[in-house]
Amino acid sequence: ALEHGEQTDLGDIVLPAFGTIVGTVVDEDGEPVAGARVRAAPVPDIVMQSGILDLREGTVVAGGEEDDRKMAFDIPRRAFQIYERLPIPTTTTAADGSFRLEGIAPGVISGGADKLKHVAATFGSVELEAGEEEDVGELELLFGRTVTGQVTDGGGNPVAGVEVAAGALNPLF
Repeated sequence: ALEHGEQTDLGDIVLPAFGTIVGTVVDEDGEPVAGARVRAAPVPDIVMQSGILDLREGTVVAGGEEDDRKMAFDIPRRAFQIYERLPIPTTTTAADGSFRLEGIAPGVISGGADKLKHVAATFGSVELEAGEEEDVGELELLFGRTVTGQVTDGGGNPVAGVEVAAGALNPLF
């Protein structure tokens, strides 16, 4: 029982052993990527393959049947503030693209690396034991692509001030 204003000795609190992953992040030219974010957790591969690492503030999600009008909505900024606070082990790469991510709960883990102006790279189904260090090798971040065009109205006249969003289709949505 705790008493107000009195210090209570809880004794030793032993934290469980965790695992570590190491690797390197490179771009599609094979050059190291400094400052890339690397995350990993005991979640199924499908979570990382869903494109979750490519969701960033300003992302627009679109859906609808192929022949119908698409619906699009911005993900609220607050969602990204919450996402950044999730207790997921995270680190960033060094100048040579290398990383060491400690504090990962044992189990089958998946994760990936991401950085603005790149397409995220993922890894998965890594069996990580407590106290073990696992090398996930090279993770390749692809360069984003540039899209150009002109927005016109139904009569073919240019329309100014329109916000345009473009991206890859995700088969899970």
